[in-house]
Amino acid sequence: MKSILNIKCSNKFSGILPRFLNLFSGNEVNIVTRKILNHYKGVENIHQLSVAEARQLFIKINRSSRKPRIEQEINIKFGSISGVLYIPRKIIRSDRLVVYFHGGGFVLGSAKSSNFICRLIADKWGMILLNVDYPLAPENKLQDQVKEIIKSLQEFWADNKLRRSLGVEKPQAIFMTGESAGANIAAQAAVKMDKITAGCVLYYPWVRLRIPKKPTGSLKRFESGYFISTETLRWFSDLSIGVNSKLNQPIDYKKLPPTFVIGSGCDPLRDDSRFLGKLLIRNSNVHRFREFGGMPHGFLAWPGIVSFSKQAICEGSLFLKNL
Repeated sequence: MKSILNIKCSNKFSGILPRFLNLFSGNEVNIVTRKILNHYKGVENIHQLSVAEARQLFIKINRSSRKPRIEQEINIKFGSISGVLYIPRKIIRSDRLVVYFHGGGFVLGSAKSSNFICRLIADKWGMILLNVDYPLAPENKLQDQVKEIIKSLQEFWADNKLRRSLGVEKPQAIFMTGESAGANIAAQAAVKMDKITAGCVLYYPWVRLRIPKKPTGSLKRFESGYFISTETLRWFSDLSIGVNSKLNQPIDYKKLPPTFVIGSGCDPLRDDSRFLGKLLIRNSNVHRFREFGGMPHGFLAWPGIVSFSKQAICEGSLFLKNL
């Protein structure tokens, strides 16, 4: 783990990332990654647990005793939602605020479970980061979750006194980011807060929320054995939008601001990342897509083991630096 805590996001690349990087490469994980997946083999059956049991397991597998160094970590309340604000040791861009949404299928996860990755992103991107502890399903359906998130974020942005008291004085715009279901929420927030959102980095986003009765494509190819299973995604979908809901794509993704979609090549949601990446790039040349071949869903959380995790964090920083 020591190496990731000391990595620097190099700017030796050109200022503009290629529109496509390693597209559609790597249909199988390597030996090291397979060992990790075997260690977490039981996680893909998390849908067989109760919601309470699944949440406890999710916290357990995301627990880390190592904490990337930052200047300050502040628990805050804005609107009806709580969150954690991370102040990096060195602020490279004070004119932007990063807003992060954790993964967990809209059902699992919290600011606590994503503490490690948020500290790491804040440190490596050099920007103040707000980790949103949003309400979960099934207690709150997805569209209700998003409405409450938007309302609370708008209150936070408008409350200059609160932001100044927290040291968040200068941001002129927001960067939205998140993983999986959190990336979906980040995209929705970006479209609905378009006047103040300057860009997005979406890690292996869950884009099409309905899971068909007979899965095809990556939902079939990687339906089990790759950390998250297709049946778990179905469970998340039923709990978050309802068994009989016709909701599939909650927003018009073409309305996204400059967006970098980062997908994983061995993932039931691989085709969702490809779908969104191709859709955006056909629509505008401001977007980018990158697929990390051979990586499973959730690989960003393994930076001390998988080098691609470090690279994905740094490429996100590179994309945002000129926005």
